[in-house]
Amino acid sequence: MSSYNPYEAPQNQTYSPPTGEVAGQVTPMMLQHLRDTRPWVLFLSIMGFISIGLLVVGSVYMMTTFGRMVPGWMLFLYIAIGAIYLVPTLTLFRYAGAISYVFNGGGTHAMEEALRLQRSFWRFVGVLTAIVVAFYGLLFAGSMMFRFL
Repeated sequence: MSSYNPYEAPQNQTYSPPTGEVAGQVTPMMLQHLRDTRPWVLFLSIMGFISIGLLVVGSVYMMTTFGRMVPGWMLFLYIAIGAIYLVPTLTLFRYAGAISYVFNGGGTHAMEEALRLQRSFWRFVGVLTAIVVAFYGLLFAGSMMFRFL
């Protein structure tokens, strides 16, 4: 029988980097995929900046045009949403810049920075997604509670 116990506390194991062919090698195909990714990353970051601008301009327009028909907190809600979207948009923009730096002689430092920014972007998007799903769950549960009152 195996000595593996899934209910046992994890043991402190030290990390060892990969060995063999993978360690320390960046192939031309990896670089080509990174180069092909940059325009899309830049495009999405520019679209993010445009969307944030439209969100802020639209909320100000709504408040000035419709005045008392729109509650004042909506202006702050839209601006807060724009501020939240600014974080991943800036990260994508910096990621595109780091990819450029890789190909302009930045070396391994530039590659590490690009991968760090990519990880940061996906971590933020993952946490934001979890928060939004939890918020929707709370809204759903709240609507069900008020329905039966």
